[in-house]
Amino acid sequence: MLDDLSVVLDRVAGAGLRVEADLPDPLPTCAPDVGLAVVRITQEALTNVLVHSGAASTRVALGVHGDDLELTVSDPGPARTPTGPPRAGNGSVHMRERAQACGGHVTVGPLGRDGADGWQVHLVVPRTGRRGEHEVRARPPRARAGAGR
Repeated sequence: MLDDLSVVLDRVAGAGLRVEADLPDPLPTCAPDVGLAVVRITQEALTNVLVHSGAASTRVALGVHGDDLELTVSDPGPARTPTGPPRAGNGSVHMRERAQACGGHVTVGPLGRDGADGWQVHLVVPRTGRRGEHEVRARPPRARAGAGR
């Protein structure tokens, strides 16, 4: 799964955003759900740069620190001027859910005062994908009225 990271970076570069990638070679081993989370969080973060930032470039860094993978996606800004009414998205929520499902955590936010220095997504997740105290659990399905009769 983590091997798909290069595909995401190539697609974003093809959309016109210069991507400075600092990735280990070879890519580190990790649990499949962790690799998928890293790839999808990277994809969402880069999509946000394309949509919300006026930056011509972005930086993606992936490293191993002990038993954890650490991902940072940042852009220098400035924020793109909105062309319509503000709309609430779910990207940050989905990134947090993916991180938590693997026992990790993600922070998303501005750099500098009021984002004047850009924006950053920072993920730390155990390579094993072990579940932490913030485990996301699915609710058990509700019984439908009349079911089982």
